[in-house]
Amino acid sequence: MKIILTQLYSLLFCSFISVASQANILIEGIWQTSIKDQGENKRLVVTIKRDKNFKLIAFMDSPDDGWMEIPASITVDSNHVLLNFSTIGAKLEGVLKSGGKIIDAKFTWSDRVSKVKLKRIKKAPRVSPSAYSSRPVNEELAQYISSIDAIDNEKSTRLIKISNQLPFLNSLLVYEKGYLVTEHYFNDLDENYVANIKSVSKSIISMLVGIALEKKYLNSLDDKVVDILPGYVTPKMDSRLKDITVRHLLSMRAGFNYNEMAFYLEGQNPIWDSQDTVKAILALPLNYSPGERYAYSTPQTHLLTAILAKVTKMDVLDFANQFLFHPLNIKGVTWRKFPDGTYMGGSDMFMTPREMLQIGTLYLNGGQFKGKQIVSKKWIKQSIKGDHPLSKISSKDTYGYLWKKWTLNGVKAYRAAGFGGQYIINIPSLSVTIVTTANPRNLSGNDNNSDEIMRMITSFVLQEIERN
Repeated sequence: MKIILTQLYSLLFCSFISVASQANILIEGIWQTSIKDQGENKRLVVTIKRDKNFKLIAFMDSPDDGWMEIPASITVDSNHVLLNFSTIGAKLEGVLKSGGKIIDAKFTWSDRVSKVKLKRIKKAPRVSPSAYSSRPVNEELAQYISSIDAIDNEKSTRLIKISNQLPFLNSLLVYEKGYLVTEHYFNDLDENYVANIKSVSKSIISMLVGIALEKKYLNSLDDKVVDILPGYVTPKMDSRLKDITVRHLLSMRAGFNYNEMAFYLEGQNPIWDSQDTVKAILALPLNYSPGERYAYSTPQTHLLTAILAKVTKMDVLDFANQFLFHPLNIKGVTWRKFPDGTYMGGSDMFMTPREMLQIGTLYLNGGQFKGKQIVSKKWIKQSIKGDHPLSKISSKDTYGYLWKKWTLNGVKAYRAAGFGGQYIINIPSLSVTIVTTANPRNLSGNDNNSDEIMRMITSFVLQEIERN
C-alpha cells in the first residue's frame, strides 16, 4: 500500500510539474498590445524568454516612445503571470488563455489601470521613427556635405553589415582625409533626424570654455567658482568649496559626493528637480578636496554652463550659436533649459549626426573651418591632454578637459562620448572622424550598446591600420 501511495504522490507531483512547465513554455514568446496614452494608441511589446541558465526573463518595449528593453521580474504560477517593471513603477498581471494564444491582463502604471489583451507576434518591432524629432533640411549644411561626399562603397558595405546587427544604432558617419566616405541611417531615420547627444555635449561645453578663455571672458582656468558666482556663498558652506576652480570642473575633480547612476523617481532628483540647480549642486557635500580625485558627474559640467552665462553675460545657447555652431553651418540646436535659466550642462542637447560630424572634424582639422579659426589649436591640444595625463579613468582611457583619449594598437585617438552609444571619435593619424548615434532609451543594454559600437569602431580602425 505504501508503494502504491508513493507512486500516486509521484504521479501527481509529476503532473503538477508538467502543467507548470507547460505554462512556462507557453508563456515564452513576444507579446504585443496597446494602451491609450494622452489620447494616442501606443504599442507595448513584452518579450519573455530564457537566459543562458534557462531562467525565465522578461522585458518590455514601447517602440512608439523609444523606450526599449525595460527590465521586469517575472513570476509564473500555473497559467497566471506577473511582471514587475520596477524602474518605471509599472506592473502587468495576466492569465494565459486560448491555449496560449493570448494573455488577458491589466497593466498598471502611474496610478492608471488599463485592461489589455496581449497577442503573440513573431518579431519585436524596432523603435518607430515617430519617437524621434526631425528638422527641416539645413540647406547650407546639406550643400557643404554634398561637396565632401565621396562614399566608399566597399567600406560602407563592410561597416553597414556590422551595423545591421545592432538594432539600437541609428546612424554611422565616417569622414576620412577630407571626405565623407560613409553616411548611413538605420530604423527608417534620415539625415534630418535629431539625436539627444547626451554627454557628447560635455565636450562641446569644453569647446565653449576654450572660446570664452580665448575671447577673454574668462581670465584663467584657475578662476574660482565662488568668485564668479558669489551669490551662492553661504556661511555654512564647506570651506573647501571655495577652492573649486574652472579647471577642477573641466577635469571632473571638484570632489562632490554625487552618484551619477543613482535612480530617482520622477520629480525627486535632488539636483535636476530643484528650483535652483546651481544652489543644489553647491549644497552637495564633498567626498574629496578639490583636485584630489577624478569622479565623473554631470553637476560639475552644469556649473560650467552657469559660469559661461555669468562671464559672457549672454544666453549660453546664443553664445554657442554665435561663436561655434553658426560658423560651422549648425543651425537649430535645441538644449534643455531649467526654470532657473541654466542650460543642462552635460546632457539633453539635440543635434543631427551631420552637425556632430562638424564638431568632430573641426577638432580634427585644428579648429579651422573654411579658413576661419573657430577654436584655437592650443585649446584643442590642452583639452585633449588635460592636467592629469597619467590618471586612468578605466583600463584603457584617460581624461582631458571633457574629452576621453585612448590608444589602439599604437594609434592615438580621442572621443566625445554620450550615454547609450552617442560618439564623436577622432583618429588624427588616420585623418578620420567617426560619428554614431543610438537609442539612449535602451534601459537594459546601454553599457553593452556602447561596448558593441566601440567594438565595431575598433574593427574599422584595425582594418585601416592594416591598409596603411
